[in-house]
Parts: sequence; C-alpha cells; structure tokens
Amino acid sequence: MLYLTNCSDLPDDVGRFDGEEEVRAFCARTKIDGFELLALGGGGLGPVPRELVIGVHLLYYPCFVDFWNGNEAGVVAEFGSVAEAQKRLGSRAQMIGRLRAQLDWAQEIGAKYVVFHVSDVSLAETVTGMRLHSDEAVVDAALAWLRAAVRQEYRFEFLVENLWWPGFDFLRPEITRELLEGVPLRRKGIMLDVGHLMHTSPTIASQEEGTAFVLRQFARHGALCAQIRGLHLHQWVEGSAYRSALGKNPPQLHGDYAQRLSQAYGHVLRMDAHRPFSSPCVRRMVQSAAPEYLVHELITRDRAEHESFLHTQNKALGKG
Repeated sequence: MLYLTNCSDLPDDVGRFDGEEEVRAFCARTKIDGFELLALGGGGLGPVPRELVIGVHLLYYPCFVDFWNGNEAGVVAEFGSVAEAQKRLGSRAQMIGRLRAQLDWAQEIGAKYVVFHVSDVSLAETVTGMRLHSDEAVVDAALAWLRAAVRQEYRFEFLVENLWWPGFDFLRPEITRELLEGVPLRRKGIMLDVGHLMHTSPTIASQEEGTAFVLRQFARHGALCAQIRGLHLHQWVEGSAYRSALGKNPPQLHGDYAQRLSQAYGHVLRMDAHRPFSSPCVRRMVQSAAPEYLVHELITRDRAEHESFLHTQNKALGKG
C-alpha cells in the first residue's frame, strides 16, 4: 500500500515548500510515499519531484449535466445566462479537450492513477439537499464526456470518486456497476472517498458510527469492493448533521453567479472540512478495503497544520 497526501498545483499548496529537499523531508517526517496532485493551475509541479506525484486528481465541474445535454433552461436557472456558463465551462469541445489534455499529461509524468469525480450539483442543491438530476442521468453524462475525451489506452489506472450529490455516491451497487462497466478503459476502479460516503447519512455522530456505516456499504456492494483501488481518508462527522440542518432551513443565495458560488462554497467547506481520523476504528475499514493507494486527503491552512493532521491520522492507523 502506498501512503499519499493531497496537494494542488496552486501556489497556496506547492508554495508551502521552498525546494525539493523540503518536500522529501516532509514525506519522511509524515511517513508518506508521495502525493495525489489536484491539477487546477496548469500542471506545474513547483518543488514537488515528478516521481513523488503518484496520482492526479482530474479537473471537475460541479454542475455540468444541463450544459452538456444542451438544456438551456437548466443552464440559465443555474448560471443566470448561457454566456456565464460558457465563461465557466467553455464549450463541449473545450470540456473534452481539457479532460483529454489532463489525461495525456498524467500519462506523460508517469502517474500511477487518476481520479475523476462523477457528480453534479447546482448551487441551490448544495444548501437544500434537493436533487435536480437522477444518479443515472449524471452517470450517463459523465461517461459520454469521458468517452469523447479518451482516444488511447493509458498506463495509469482510471479511478472514479464518489460524492454525496447526484451521480456516484457508493450507496447503490447497480449504479457503481453501471459506472465501472461504462468507463472506456481496461485499467479502472474506484477511489472511495470515506468522508464523502459518511456525508450520505445525516445520523452519523461519531467516527465509530461513520466507519460502521462505511463497512455496511462494503457489505452491500459485495464483490464490487474488489474494484476499490484507493481510499481518500478523512472524516467530519459534524458535516452530516450540518447538511441536514441546512436542508431544513436553507439560506437564500443571492447576487450574481460569482456571489452565489462564493456563498455556497462557504457552506460546502463547513460540511466537508476534511479532518483526520483520530480513532483506531479506522483500521478495520482500511483493512477491509485493502487499497493500493491510501490518500490522507486533508484541508489545512499551512504546512504545519497539514503535518499535524497527518501525524494524527497516522496514529489512528497505527503508524504513529
């Protein structure tokens, strides 16, 4: 098993290190083998050595299904205008081109895997919990986008990630099966985000309850669990209750799209804060999944906090 942590290619993340020696020392102190890189800023690795980029988290658009399907009414309801949507997403051809370019780049740098979100959520959905699209509709659109972008076999594994919004949430085995069968690549599997899965249940109030819930989903999925190649490991048990409270008394988003996006994003961060496990209950879950890649996926303010969180989760795993 490779132990990794998340890092984006934005200056706020790669700028935490002064050079390659600092990156390697950080990995040694925190007992990690490398990074899963979220490619948002153009693919620059900064001081991170190429060989330490084990995985690449591909770009994603939180709300793309109506735009992809040409549903102008849905696009206007979300973005305010078709022009605003085009500013954010480009065109279908540009969406395809960006995804293809990232796949080719991941191949070029020698990544062992890539991660692809299969989800769609409007700004209103983030604070109300309502569902505008079915899981099936989101999976169909995501697979159509992927099929249009893929033009070769790749050496890396293509891993789909769950969220708690419409699409792939790892609650319905039939959706998991349909998604995996539809990915047009031979080397494919699941990057199971444990925190995101815990968000699907508003009753979880402890790490122990959260891990028990995850294990029940493993049991429901049966043989499909063999497709779990990686775990995004984090928890935030208060997030489920926060999301439930939002649904009962949703705030009113206001202003133009940029303003509403900022308001909604603030709520998302409060319900999905990516905090480390501190309880040894996490060990049974990891042992049951037996992933090839364990990614400490954490949201932190600086390098010192990230290192502290890694130590906390390593201790829970018995690696402290």
